[in-house]
Amino acid sequence: MTRAVFRIGVCAAALSAIAALGAACSPSVAEPSVAASPSPSARHVALPLDLDGKRMMLVADKEDWGKDLQAALARTFPEAESAVGAAYKIVGGKETVLAGVVATQVADRQAALVTALESLRPVAGLRNPGLTVGRTVSVDAVGPAAEIECGLADGGGADFPVCAWATDTVLGVVVFTYKKPAAQIEAEFHRIRAALEASVA
Repeated sequence: MTRAVFRIGVCAAALSAIAALGAACSPSVAEPSVAASPSPSARHVALPLDLDGKRMMLVADKEDWGKDLQAALARTFPEAESAVGAAYKIVGGKETVLAGVVATQVADRQAALVTALESLRPVAGLRNPGLTVGRTVSVDAVGPAAEIECGLADGGGADFPVCAWATDTVLGVVVFTYKKPAAQIEAEFHRIRAALEASVA
């Protein structure tokens, strides 16, 4: 079981995915130019329209959390192959989940988690005072080996359960804009994580 709380004030080192390519060439032999082909490792994230009983919010409300999160993740992980975010609302209800996924090579999972969680600060509803140390939501690691951190984010008068995870190739964040017992949040997180990881191809 992974138990963790947000570690705020920790400056995470920026992840680097820049590979130095070296190629030898001979000035005496003219070689025909060959168009570069896309890297076979390049991946794309296609978020599902429905996520754990919730439908993607395609019409922007007063603040578009999904776009805010996507922009924050793209800025935070500029080397990522793909970074997306969306807001999902339960059909006929008010429960909303904010989900973001980044397809990238993760060298340090713990540092990636800290960096990903810090990216939530500018997202609508999670502005200053930002993430704070609070009650712990524990989760069991499922699926590919991952580092997982869950806790509460101070949204300026309301606490939001937040979970983030990082594997060697994917990291993601999930914000629940509603209160439920920890066991229910754990169960929802596991289902959401599985669906989000399946969206990476």
